Amino acid sequence: MPLLLPKTLFPLDFLKPIPSFIYLGGPIRGGADWQAEAIDQLMAAMPDCVICCPSRYTQEHRHYRHRVSGDETYFDRQTDWEDHYMKMAALGQFSGERSGCLLFWLPREDAAHPRPKSLGPYAQDTYGELGYWRAIIESQCHKSRGPRIVLGIEHGFHGFKKLYRDFNRVASGNFPIHTTLRETVEHAIRVAA
Repeated sequence: MPLLLPKTLFPLDFLKPIPSFIYLGGPIRGGADWQAEAIDQLMAAMPDCVICCPSRYTQEHRHYRHRVSGDETYFDRQTDWEDHYMKMAALGQFSGERSGCLLFWLPREDAAHPRPKSLGPYAQDTYGELGYWRAIIESQCHKSRGPRIVLGIEHGFHGFKKLYRDFNRVASGNFPIHTTLRETVEHAIRVAA
């Protein structure tokens, strides 16, 4: 299972057949390491899946050994890298094929290790990303296949009710939102297959 970490550019086009591609979107600082749990579930269910994780894992992390190497200088900033691979997962922008999913998991803030106040509010970048993707969903709602996005929100996440209303409003009440990471990952596996 190839694991893409920031800011590696990995040429997915040479992989044949094109594997499923899943991007793990959601809070990093203050959100505990929910990404590692999602990676465990994805590895068990889809061992050939390419997983893109924006966490800056170091050699000490148990999943670092799955990291693929590539060009580390292509992207100037991590946010450029994130945008590139989120689009690839949600819109299938490689080799003209659609085999992927943008998975968002929004855990409540970790009480033991919250986001440092000096870095701003918890999940601030994630809220912006969700607004962007909600607009994409709304602009493509008339098409038979819009972006491939799965959303899970843990009870206690600030803004749960508003996000639920907003996503269901733009999707005409037909946007499932999960409340456990396991359900969210299972749905992403079905979407990405």
